[in-house]
Amino acid sequence: MNEKSVELSVLSCLTVHDLSLMGRCALSVAIPVLAALGVQAVPLPTALYSNHLGFAHHYMLPLDEEIPKFVKAWEVNGVHFDAFYSGFLANPEQIRLVHNLIQRYTHPGDLIMIDPAMADRGKMYSAFDHTMVQAMRNLLRDATITTPNYTESCFLCDVPYHAGQVSKEEARRLAIEIAALGPETVVITSLPVEKGHLANYLYDQSTQTEAWFTFAEIPLPAVGTGDLFASALVGLRLKGVPWAGAVQVAGQFVTNGIKRLQEAGTKIENGVPFELELPYLWQEGEKYAK
Repeated sequence: MNEKSVELSVLSCLTVHDLSLMGRCALSVAIPVLAALGVQAVPLPTALYSNHLGFAHHYMLPLDEEIPKFVKAWEVNGVHFDAFYSGFLANPEQIRLVHNLIQRYTHPGDLIMIDPAMADRGKMYSAFDHTMVQAMRNLLRDATITTPNYTESCFLCDVPYHAGQVSKEEARRLAIEIAALGPETVVITSLPVEKGHLANYLYDQSTQTEAWFTFAEIPLPAVGTGDLFASALVGLRLKGVPWAGAVQVAGQFVTNGIKRLQEAGTKIENGVPFELELPYLWQEGEKYAK
């Protein structure tokens, strides 16, 4: 196989996230996870952080004014992408930017992942208010797949969050309402179910299929797990793994990484040592793809 044919066999995914220089999250997670699944992640950083916000102190360099300059250079060079994936966006203006990027660089049938990273554990992130929720609802019109956690699902659907058990019926109602905003496929993550367990719920409105995956909750407030899950899900789907298989493998990949962190006893701020689980992710992706 010559060099040109090798290059053409690798799908590219425009990956819009912030870049935290310390702590495993956002682009520092998405790039290696997608690469492990044979996908080229083309990064478009929305901001540079000295480290994620779980550290005591941080420095942030916004890139709102620089992003159009990057994109203009792409326009001149005539670049294209096979898929689109966005994660943490710092403000509604960046949501408008992402909408414009989707309009410019995607085509019917492309995978367009919008991970609405804006809330967790019953609360919005401190930098956001309700205007971010409405902006995210609008952005989901462009999505083919979205991965809100349970808290984000409640905000998107404007329903009360409760810390008790969530039934399959409640998860289904949330997923159907989110799907009505635009995405064909909805995966709600970190649903509290029976004591000591969480669940991920898959709903695909185009086929009216659903799946429910439970797993033991590891009582460790690990950072970046949503980024790990969404990145693995994108890579697995681009590799051809069916939705149900992709959700199952991505969930196990994250669980394996959290167990590694728990066993190592290292600082939570450093994030999940997912690098040690990349062989698992690759092997499972190859198994399903065959």
